[in-house]
Amino acid sequence: MGRNVAQLHAIPVEAYNSFFGTSRAVQESASELFNHNYSKYTVEAFNKYRALTSAVHPRIGDLFKKVEEYAEQKKRSTDTYTTGCIHGDLNKNNLRLSGDTVYIIDWELFRVEDILDELAYIIADNLLSVDQAEMLLSSYERSSEKRMTIDRNIIDEKKQHLYVNHVLWAAWRYELDRSKGGPEIQKYKDMMELRIE
Repeated sequence: MGRNVAQLHAIPVEAYNSFFGTSRAVQESASELFNHNYSKYTVEAFNKYRALTSAVHPRIGDLFKKVEEYAEQKKRSTDTYTTGCIHGDLNKNNLRLSGDTVYIIDWELFRVEDILDELAYIIADNLLSVDQAEMLLSSYERSSEKRMTIDRNIIDEKKQHLYVNHVLWAAWRYELDRSKGGPEIQKYKDMMELRIE
């Protein structure tokens, strides 16, 4: 899997710019990344989640505060990140296996982003164990054209923030399904509880 993700991240940002008519850079600051992506993909959803989920779980309010603090930190940060083309939703539902070949589907969130965000997302969203996460990161490092050494502490920090986001997403889906009598109420409740713990 690490090799497949490394191949995806090797797509030149220039090719993305040429195809989509954008002018993204290979190195961008945290605040630039926030302005391009975080506000588009998270803030709208954040407001939507808050409106629906305030009474779903007693810790939801604290989790919203964590997301707000993280966002403020990123907006003020002067750190620079290596960007790349990312899939944006690499979980087991978007992978298809055929023999030794892995096919990735569902490209609606394809964008330019900090590539470490995608690696942290894969670990958090798929609930990888410590050993599984290390296998992913080591495979990625061996396969990366950039010969990257990935700072595990940065991955852990990003992963913790993603766990918070996943709880809020699951709480929103739970409340949405509950209000409409949807069939997957228990699934989203279990997902929320699992990640809160």
